[in-house]
Amino acid sequence: MKLKIEKNSRSGEAVYHQIANQLREMIADGTLQSGDRLPPEPEFAKQLQVNRMTLRKSLKILQEERLLVKTPSKGTFILPSGERKHRIGIIFPKGENETFDWYTTTTARAIAVAVKKYENCGTAVLSLDENETADEFFRKMIRTGVEGGVAVMMEPGDGKIFSDPIFSGIPIVALGVHEIPGIPSVDLVEDQMEPAVRRLVALGHRKIAYISCCSSSAHCRCRDRNFLQLQKKYHLSQNPEYYIWRDLDIHWFDQGMNEAEQLLSLPEPPTAILTNSRMIMGGVWNKLLMMGCRIPQDISVIGFDNRCLENPLVASLEQPIMQMAEKCVDVIFDRIELGRWDPDAHYQFPVELYEGKSIGACHE
Repeated sequence: MKLKIEKNSRSGEAVYHQIANQLREMIADGTLQSGDRLPPEPEFAKQLQVNRMTLRKSLKILQEERLLVKTPSKGTFILPSGERKHRIGIIFPKGENETFDWYTTTTARAIAVAVKKYENCGTAVLSLDENETADEFFRKMIRTGVEGGVAVMMEPGDGKIFSDPIFSGIPIVALGVHEIPGIPSVDLVEDQMEPAVRRLVALGHRKIAYISCCSSSAHCRCRDRNFLQLQKKYHLSQNPEYYIWRDLDIHWFDQGMNEAEQLLSLPEPPTAILTNSRMIMGGVWNKLLMMGCRIPQDISVIGFDNRCLENPLVASLEQPIMQMAEKCVDVIFDRIELGRWDPDAHYQFPVELYEGKSIGACHE
């Protein structure tokens, strides 16, 4: 068997990675079939004009990905697809304050469920450590045996690592951010607060307050910008005290408590409050009840990702996390099984308003 593999010394990618990537593609497109035997190492190395150590490094990558099996005295074979276990990596950035909060655990669970519709497939959770190089993380992925990955909530600075040519043979999709060059992304639409504002305006509200905090989250920043745009679009009250955006120097829950008290103490308090996170809404809800407010008769409130968590009565804007996870996995398997790949693809999903019991007509 003679295989056509091209090497490009100017690509910046190690030769053994180039060989492994092209062999992987041949397996994916059917050029190499289950059970095919590769040429013996001395012959194969001569064909490729590389030394045997370079070839072995290439083959080792594919063995760890469970695409090849090396049998003593018999040779190296393409594993039958039924004997391969696809594994998708769930990649989270690891920072100084890394925690597995509601979003990360819910997202990881959704991705794990999404891969189950593909036969013989599993997941592995990986952390992208601070200052980790592309080569170091690539080797981590290979050791774990993953052949694709979902990078969750990467900031552009973190995600740029995946633009390195070393990852060209491994499909990686960004979930929750779309500013990583050359990486397909699955994200929310930018007008994330619109369903809430549109519903409140339909109920007669114009004095709508918004509580946020200074956050590095791309989603939080997007929601902040969107609310300011909606103030103008729907001719809402421009009272600057209705837009609360501060450095977070206490817990998000306590921040919600403090801001709700401040809003109710205004000469003209708002008739509705929006928050850009579920934890802030938890504090708002508790403070309103402590101050004797009736919800929604006296004031309407809408949170973000609050459904069926702390309080199922809270109206909430909800991320379609399951649908977004399924799209990420589908994009990866389109590459693995069909060879389809658009590195510039950007898939957006709208948020949905769950009305709960906390919004009602404005009685002013």
